[in-house]
Amino acid sequence: MPFTETGPEEYEFKYSSIGDSSDQISKIAVFACMLIIGDKCVVEKGTAGQPGDFEWRIYKPLEKCASEDEYYQQSFTIGFDPKIGDKLIGTKFDLQNNISYELGIDAEGTAIPIRKKDKVSGQVRFMILGPVNSMWDVITRRHPTFFRHTKWGSSTIPLLAHVSSIFVESFEVKVYSDNGLVNNTGDNDIVYMSDTKERFVNRKDDVEFRISSALTSSESRNLGVTDSVKMSTPMNTDTGEGVRSVYDHVRREAGKPEQFYVDSYYNEYHEPRIQMVQKLVDTEGGIVDMFAHYRHPAMDRTFFVQGISRNLESGEAEMTIKEIER
Repeated sequence: MPFTETGPEEYEFKYSSIGDSSDQISKIAVFACMLIIGDKCVVEKGTAGQPGDFEWRIYKPLEKCASEDEYYQQSFTIGFDPKIGDKLIGTKFDLQNNISYELGIDAEGTAIPIRKKDKVSGQVRFMILGPVNSMWDVITRRHPTFFRHTKWGSSTIPLLAHVSSIFVESFEVKVYSDNGLVNNTGDNDIVYMSDTKERFVNRKDDVEFRISSALTSSESRNLGVTDSVKMSTPMNTDTGEGVRSVYDHVRREAGKPEQFYVDSYYNEYHEPRIQMVQKLVDTEGGIVDMFAHYRHPAMDRTFFVQGISRNLESGEAEMTIKEIER
């Protein structure tokens, strides 16, 4: 039965503790979850759900844990932050927002920080383990571990016993960067430019590097790139550090892959070169070869093959060839 917002609303959130009528609770947990990235998982300390309450620890699968308790302690909870007077059952709530303006992130929701020192990388897995054992007794409380039953007084009411369904209307997991709170006014991407400008250079504005190499502090400063964790940086599994360079066996030199790309693009287009289509009779053992170079004596130019299409009816091969860089 879908949620209609017209059902009974029960169990009013009144105050946080005996003798304190102020709202000291920032989260009523609803679901216990696991977030695993690579070999690490998120563990929540306490029940407030603030950014400082989350930490990354080495993940242990169930078969390597001494007990189920140890396995399920590798979890955290998501929930909502009620205001005094809200009814806990039969009401639609937004996910708890623990993002303050001090984080420098333009987003709302439950933030789980990933710091450089955490050295988090790898496959991402997110699991909802089950609903949390929340209790209501005018004072809202829950057991520290969602999977254990707890003994409260006779006036306490287990909320799950009065809930027929829990609906999640919209849920997304996204990655945001605070850019290390440095130069946080705009987007700074790694950009390499050729050292000369010529009129035949074709601009390439639609290139998107989904994997970018890591930078040292001095490189970040020289290039004007924010010194922060970049989620698209591949990690060295031996050291846990970001990969700063790769080795090009064709050039026989080490460098950044982005730089190799831009240099190759520049060398390809920084001056005009002849490109033409040539038809040759395609015979077995003939001169049509994808990996051959062709010489044009009249123009005194050498060409390489970019592509070949064959006409089976006429027995011709139509080759697109381009002048080799002089």
